[in-house]
Amino acid sequence: MRHTKSFPRLCALTRRIIFSLCVVLAVLGAPQVAPSQTASTSAVSGRVVDSRGASVAGAEVELKNSATGLVQKRLSNSSGQYEFSPVLPGDYGISVRAHGFRQAFVSDLKIEVTKSYSFDVRLEVGDVSETVNVVAGTIAELQKTDATIGGVVPGRPLVYLPSLGRDAVEFLTLQPGTSPEAGDADMGNRGGAVTGARTDQSTFTLDGIDITENSTGGGAGFRTMLPVPVESIEEFRVGVTNPNASFARSAGGQVALVGRRGSNDFHGALYWYHQN
Repeated sequence: MRHTKSFPRLCALTRRIIFSLCVVLAVLGAPQVAPSQTASTSAVSGRVVDSRGASVAGAEVELKNSATGLVQKRLSNSSGQYEFSPVLPGDYGISVRAHGFRQAFVSDLKIEVTKSYSFDVRLEVGDVSETVNVVAGTIAELQKTDATIGGVVPGRPLVYLPSLGRDAVEFLTLQPGTSPEAGDADMGNRGGAVTGARTDQSTFTLDGIDITENSTGGGAGFRTMLPVPVESIEEFRVGVTNPNASFARSAGGQVALVGRRGSNDFHGALYWYHQN
């Protein structure tokens, strides 16, 4: 009798387990895009839709770097979604082609380090040889994948802003939530704290490699193991609060520096430095 009562319970438990597994498989198998950036790259994603807002599957999406000419291609899935990850920071253009629709081209898309961009492309019915130019608006700048707060300092202002040691790290105190620390006068007063954390609790990466100075003990401040002169840095971003999983190492600022990259144009740097 005891075995007879336990059998229905076992069957009910088995049904619950099977139902739970089906739910998990349905969630994992659902068509969705989860863009992810790293400590030195970005991500671009979005949807391809028609004039009525319906998804366009199988559309060819092309992401082109304006400086290097590097091209990446993807096909939109059954939900019209596409994703490029990882993407190196720089200026890009997106073109979208699909049978029975005019080609759409999104120009002047500025991709910055450790940011995720979401941009939906709407196609119009027409000949594929026709092109519709789209301007990337402010909606592309809206960060939807994480809550990291911080600003990007591009390379051109780094070269022209005054600095004592021509070190890119000196400009960290220009970020909101940072406070300078007295001392380090010989190196441009690089010490400081970010959003109330200790002065030695900031993390630095250069092209994804950890270059944080950890050997000087307490009060290390804003220091790196490798020199980062302003001529060698393309841009950097400081996450002052709510860091994502790209870092998750310390309680202070999360500094992602990107080195200069080549392009199809000749360029260089010339400067004269004098301190009386």
